[in-house]
Amino acid sequence: QTRSGAAFSPWVCNVGVPLHAPNDFELDACVETAAEAQKLAEDAFDTQREEDDLPLAYEVPASALATSSPPLTATVVISTPSSAPSPASDIHAVCSKEKYHNKKRSKERRRAARSSARTEVLGNAPITGRPIKAVASKRLAAAGLLKMSIPSEYDVKSALADDDSRTTSANSEPINTHFSLAMGDVPVTKSAYVGKYLPRSPEDAHRWTAKELEGKGQCRPILDKNGRVFAVLAGHPRDPTWHHVNEELQRIFELSRDAYSASASQMEHRRGEFCAVSCGISYGGGQKRVSNLAHSAPNQATLNSMLRQKAVRRVANFGNSVLRLFAPRLHEYYSSTLAAICNRDLGLWRNFDQSAFSCATFNLGPRTVTRIHTDHLNIPCGWCCITALGNYDPTKGGHLFSPGGIFRWAECGYQSLKTSGITAKELNIGGQERWQRGVELLSTWSELCAAHRS
Repeated sequence: QTRSGAAFSPWVCNVGVPLHAPNDFELDACVETAAEAQKLAEDAFDTQREEDDLPLAYEVPASALATSSPPLTATVVISTPSSAPSPASDIHAVCSKEKYHNKKRSKERRRAARSSARTEVLGNAPITGRPIKAVASKRLAAAGLLKMSIPSEYDVKSALADDDSRTTSANSEPINTHFSLAMGDVPVTKSAYVGKYLPRSPEDAHRWTAKELEGKGQCRPILDKNGRVFAVLAGHPRDPTWHHVNEELQRIFELSRDAYSASASQMEHRRGEFCAVSCGISYGGGQKRVSNLAHSAPNQATLNSMLRQKAVRRVANFGNSVLRLFAPRLHEYYSSTLAAICNRDLGLWRNFDQSAFSCATFNLGPRTVTRIHTDHLNIPCGWCCITALGNYDPTKGGHLFSPGGIFRWAECGYQSLKTSGITAKELNIGGQERWQRGVELLSTWSELCAAHRS
């Protein structure tokens, strides 16, 4: 009965015959032996963990990020116990004293080697937290250097304005082809929102000769059989110092490759075997709604630093200007759709404020050689802005694009196809008309010439 007066019902349990331990069994001795064995196992596990783990903490002095003087440097201060507990005598039967001390010396040698590698990479500035790998230290140092190299907003906007004034279609020389943009002649899905995925081979690609691509003009618009501009070899703004932008972009990509922790799927994919990192607003590939592509916090910080670099923004701005210049109706369709989506969801953020492109992929190399492929999830009537970097043989690059899924999202009432109640069959019915509207967004060369003369 309890103090409150309540009584519990009786509990009856039939207990069987107890089991007796052997006469030589001593519980205290077994517990002590097990504890020592566990301690030794934990020491071995700690050694392996220090080899494999990434850092948990890393601090960069605020002054280092506030100045642009010496590059960010860091070192690691490591201390080891002055003595280790002696293993119990019964443990020596499993692990001898000599073996134990060999493990301890091996652990100290590995620590010393990692410390030496970190010092070589980072110099001799202290950091806090637990010991970390040299590769992680190098990654963090590269991220710090990338952040420190962000220029002033005034400097960037002045350069963008100059580039806009130097981007023109004057003296452009078109390339005529027999390519057909009829829906039956291109690999596009029935809904016309995305392309079809078709395996490609080198035999499928038209091989342009250097003579075909050479021209007197700055830009080479490529025309279909009806004179409609469906691609442009845009060159660069008419700036004699543009090669410095190329060089600066190479430096930024190399730093970013060191700072970004890429997954296996980002290192090998259908485009090739190189580091490819996408960022921006997208829809498709498992996303339940239009959203920014997700990255870990350190990787997102690296991308944020990249997107604020002057060279990156100048190249992105040039691509946007070329789209507006040679396909003004398509540019307006891109721009108005993206603006409407962002106005409805204030949690979305653009890569570049004034760009019509919603997404970007940075091909960080170190050697970027793409397989023959199509980016079939992009809107099929649209354009990508592809930039190759490097002296002579381009080794790195990136491109701006807009996934077809975000246009489908907008036309379904800013919601998924499933939520809208529209069936796939109903969507496909309008595919032919949708494709024709997309083709009509492209300008003909004759109308661009007429607009330029006026």
